[in-house]
Amino acid sequence: MELPDFDHLRRLADKDPDELERLRQFYCAQLIASAPDRYRHRLKGLQFQIDMIKRKSKNPLHSCIQISRLMMDNCFNMQQAIKGPDSATDFACNNQPYYVNNIIYLRD
Repeated sequence: MELPDFDHLRRLADKDPDELERLRQFYCAQLIASAPDRYRHRLKGLQFQIDMIKRKSKNPLHSCIQISRLMMDNCFNMQQAIKGPDSATDFACNNQPYYVNNIIYLRD
């Protein structure tokens, strides 16, 4: 699957944001459809969460921050599932804060 070039996407963002959104939805659906069956349900759920964040957000920056937080939480939860609940002290991004239930934990 080949994505349109950046300049084309930038022009769409400026002149036809509805078409850009249509393209985003199309490529996301294609990517999810091409994923192995065992991941497809989870990817659809994650895409639903992202779409709801975008819909509820006050502006694009708010949307970006909320989606970033969602991804960080998912990464943290995945690590806990793999390594166990004590892995919170050994989070992959040791120099970055991490979020759990809207609590920001900072590193020393």
